Amino acid sequence: MKISAHEWQHLLEQIEHDLYSEQALDLSYQDLTDSDMPALLDALAKNTSIKHLDLSGNHITGLGAKLLATNQTLSSLDLESNEVGNEGAKWLAMNETLTHLHLGYNRIGDEGAKWLATNQTLFYLNLWYNQMGNEGAKLLATNQTLSSLDLECNQIGNEGAKLLAASQTLRFLNFGDNLVGE
Repeated sequence: MKISAHEWQHLLEQIEHDLYSEQALDLSYQDLTDSDMPALLDALAKNTSIKHLDLSGNHITGLGAKLLATNQTLSSLDLESNEVGNEGAKWLAMNETLTHLHLGYNRIGDEGAKWLATNQTLFYLNLWYNQMGNEGAKLLATNQTLSSLDLECNQIGNEGAKLLAASQTLRFLNFGDNLVGE
């Protein structure tokens, strides 16, 4: 069920005044856009409880991701099925508090992987159903903090798969439904 404008304002007030005491906030599939992010970020900045934010299935682009990247209170962010793209991946890679990031279905390619590979706080990264190839896999394989990486349904071939498999830090790796073996 979609949240009404009145419910949205009420929720923001609860978050801002620390009356929302849950650790996770699920705002998935609420038709939220980049223009909703400033008010949400203002409220989150004043909340001491929320550590996980689920914004999957909304309409957040690279601009919204840039705004979200400024948050310093979240440790987990789910942006699956948005429109983040390479530009948004660049901004999110600069965040230094996120340890879990889900960016599946966001049209992120090798350029976005280049930025995400530089992040040194992420332990879990989900990039399934994007547009990464061997170059993106090569870059992500160099990251020294990721222990869980999901790259299912990208365009990674044998070369990228070998580099990922050789990683010394990855404990979970999914690159099913790529171009391996073709």
